[in-house]
Amino acid sequence: MPEAPLEAQETERSNLPKIEVRPIGAHEGDAVHAVLEKAATSAALELGPSTRVHDLLGRFGERLGTDSLAVFSDGVLAAIGLLFLPPFSGDEDVASLLIEVDPTRRDKSVRDALVQWIDARTQQVKDPQGRPHRLRSGCDLCNESRLELLSDVGFSPARYAFKMRVELPNRTADYPLPQTLRLIPWDPERDDEALSVFSKAFAEHWGLPTQDAQMWEQRFVGVPQFRADLSVLALQGDTPVGLCVNWVRVDAPTIGWIEAIGVIPSHRGQGVADAMMSRSLEAFRKDGLSAAELDVDTENPTGALQLYEKHGFRRVSQTVVLEKTLH
Repeated sequence: MPEAPLEAQETERSNLPKIEVRPIGAHEGDAVHAVLEKAATSAALELGPSTRVHDLLGRFGERLGTDSLAVFSDGVLAAIGLLFLPPFSGDEDVASLLIEVDPTRRDKSVRDALVQWIDARTQQVKDPQGRPHRLRSGCDLCNESRLELLSDVGFSPARYAFKMRVELPNRTADYPLPQTLRLIPWDPERDDEALSVFSKAFAEHWGLPTQDAQMWEQRFVGVPQFRADLSVLALQGDTPVGLCVNWVRVDAPTIGWIEAIGVIPSHRGQGVADAMMSRSLEAFRKDGLSAAELDVDTENPTGALQLYEKHGFRRVSQTVVLEKTLH
């Protein structure tokens, strides 16, 4: 009689997937991109085509050996992990974690491999000055498996955001500006001025590190999805006082994306944001796009949520930024 349970155990073990765990190879950008796309992660939107993923892995360089993880299940890439440490993360006190699992391969052995790597690596990351102090990772609230995984390694909710969407109407309302202000199409020659406007407009924004010229290029206006022809600058005389950075989603090329809209504090309350939003939605519509989307911090102190709702945006999902204190 004892043989049957043993045989059953052997059969069960033989049916388990073969798991291989190692750092991501610098040449594996296509495979990493495929995992991001299958999971429909926001990173797929931000990174764009696989060439951008290759570029990202290249910038990691030797740090791929310690700050990346590839989990293979029966020889197929099933999950990835990337740890963005300062200064790569853009904030001396905060590191960021990107993890994603192929939704067709969310078995326990893949999950356990991710948990073990996150737990071990986050105990080693502090530099001699004791930084970073915190580790952050984003997640859709409906992604219960990732929420559970992050909770298991010590993450807890820190901030919430809404993803919002508006179907583009046949025409948009016109929001006139005071005569001293005007809107112009995005001018790449004004990138330095635009960065200055962004820094002033988003100085109070939670979790957003100070942007230097390189980060501005890599994160906002140098990505493949950036559309200068759809983006807007607001000027007082010849001085930019507001901006709207607009993208077109690479994973859904009929959808516009409002990546950043902001006005410097001295020019708020004058209808600048309304006018830039109206101009942006009209530009999207004329370009043949069917809808526009954006993310907004639920605790945004500038009233952004009310602005978006006034222009017809409605909440379609909610995300959470989870945080872990590094002891």
